[in-house]
Amino acid sequence: MRGIVKRFGAVTALGGADFAAEAGHITALVGENGAGKTTLMRVLAGRIQADAGEIIVDGKSTVFSSPREAAALGVAMVEQDSRLVGALTVLENVILGTEDARLGIISKAAAERKAAAVFETLGLGVALHGRAEELAAPERQRVAIVRALYGGARALILDEPTSLVGPRERESLFGVMRKVAAGSAAVVFISHKLAEVFEAADVITVLRRGKTQLRRAKSETSPAEVAVAMVGQEVTEGVAGRGTAGRVVVRIDGVCTGGERRDALKGVTLELAAGEVAGIAGVAGNGQRALADVAAGLLRPAAGRVEFTPRLGTTACVGDDVNATDLVTPMCVWENAILGREGRFSRWWGIDARAARSKARQIAGEFGIETRDDASAATLSGGNRQRLALARELDERPGLIVAEEPTRGLDIRAAAFVRGKLREAAAGGAAVLVISYDLDELYAVADRIVVLSSGRIFEPSRQPPEKAELGRLMGG
Repeated sequence: MRGIVKRFGAVTALGGADFAAEAGHITALVGENGAGKTTLMRVLAGRIQADAGEIIVDGKSTVFSSPREAAALGVAMVEQDSRLVGALTVLENVILGTEDARLGIISKAAAERKAAAVFETLGLGVALHGRAEELAAPERQRVAIVRALYGGARALILDEPTSLVGPRERESLFGVMRKVAAGSAAVVFISHKLAEVFEAADVITVLRRGKTQLRRAKSETSPAEVAVAMVGQEVTEGVAGRGTAGRVVVRIDGVCTGGERRDALKGVTLELAAGEVAGIAGVAGNGQRALADVAAGLLRPAAGRVEFTPRLGTTACVGDDVNATDLVTPMCVWENAILGREGRFSRWWGIDARAARSKARQIAGEFGIETRDDASAATLSGGNRQRLALARELDERPGLIVAEEPTRGLDIRAAAFVRGKLREAAAGGAAVLVISYDLDELYAVADRIVVLSSGRIFEPSRQPPEKAELGRLMGG
């Protein structure tokens, strides 16, 4: 890709970016939120069209006007949302869009043999006839990768693929990436996590403000150099000081949420105290969402008790998918900034838009969200959406904060900033529950860490716990 330019209205997302991916290599694409990483790859995958620049595949200049055209030349993108159809089976999702039909009839037996062969080649075990809606996040991701390869992908783009997986699944994913590259495909790996980049990638490309800043073989650069290329300066983050637990503000005692699924709570007991950050480690799909909802008072347990202190005050909740739970993306930034708090801005004639827009500009400034207050939330990058949701919730100075993947999709500087804000909230007397699939994040922000596995809480033998012990507990 040479000189790629992409504008969204007055905003220039890509200002002449260059990129290359070679067969047999894993290329990491890194950069700050809003740097243009996903936009650049969506151009390559035919999801959006560039305003200027050139795409060259196998030495020939080409233009992709749709994902189907990109797929025809072997380019496929697996985004953070794997986009499976829950009501369909795994096999039906794999062949969706690439059905090989003769006289209008699809041979499911032939499709099953072909799909099974791809799963086997990658060493993945997923039941082909199970429904996609029953899969955990790592399994959905595997299906999406297999779907891309089933369709003949020679350039596989993975957008933040480790955001919802634990250590074991991450190692499995990296193994899959290496196998795909060994099969003479080019693998592109978008990530904010430099430790993962240096573990998995062969080549590293850095974008900053829509332009390419660095492209080096991993052996020729360092995490410090890449970090500076990403943000323009050195980024440091001190180890979080241990908080002092005060009064218990939420007591969860023997809570069950019903059902036999792995993501149901099965006798969970946990206390959340003022002034403390409690971290929950675990593999996605082991009850994290149910625990977050129970702790926030949004889900009534089928058994057990949840007790909230009478002096708790407000509760702030930030989910792991802000598009689904925290923002209304067709609405503009200032409307999302007051979502759920409209009463404070109501006047006899309606909403005081001037006051609401002022509040939006205030919290956007505090959290480094560079956008117009009248811009649609849909135009924000994933990281900026996350920051907007968190900024709105923390602005309330809540007594309880329940944060599921609070820095998902954030770059290193923004993630450090958000973790600092959560620590500040705890220091100010809030009880903070952080649910994360990133152990490094939990070590950076939490005062104590426990494990949620198969709907049950497991206490490590010591605090702070050793990663090896956490890995064993997470694996059941």
